[in-house]
Amino acid sequence: MNLISSEGMVKAAFKCYTKELMDVLKFIKAGQKKTWMEERPYCEITILTGEVQFVVNGASKSLFCETKSPARVTISFAYLLHLVKDRPRVVTKFSVGDEFMTINESTVVVTTCFFQDDSILRSINLPVNYGIADVLRLPLRYTKKEIEFNKFTSEYKGACATLNYDTRLISARLKKYGISKDAIEKFLHSKIFV
Repeated sequence: MNLISSEGMVKAAFKCYTKELMDVLKFIKAGQKKTWMEERPYCEITILTGEVQFVVNGASKSLFCETKSPARVTISFAYLLHLVKDRPRVVTKFSVGDEFMTINESTVVVTTCFFQDDSILRSINLPVNYGIADVLRLPLRYTKKEIEFNKFTSEYKGACATLNYDTRLISARLKKYGISKDAIEKFLHSKIFV
């Protein structure tokens, strides 16, 4: 399968067998609540090298297919499902440009984001009920750009501010016992950043 030629406006693309795409969309739809149509969930489509990830709140599934250039697209899940089911084909082609996506011949307005390579698209792996210490450890495993991309920058800054506040509070309380702020910081860092 030869992928879409590089048109001036198209920055990313992928194509896949419609049957495989429908299997992914059915899997995601099955993970939604009974009232999913009322909630109008959005689907985040991430194009990687040789893989496309579909993520809706509560479900995600990957599709391995031919891709061109990494990107991330956000579209209404119901609308995506409609566009794919509306005109069934053996192969479904997607092309993405600034603020638009074409699915076969249908062009729709979407939210888009493009990248030089797909390394920044790595998801941040946190426990389900993660705590402040988990957020403080993010720079040990992820780059600043990965943290920014996954929208954890403000949460990370808040965690740092909380740590500084708590350190000052503990220092003030333990000062009368001769425990220095440096000793408290050293202790906290040895427990958090291991």
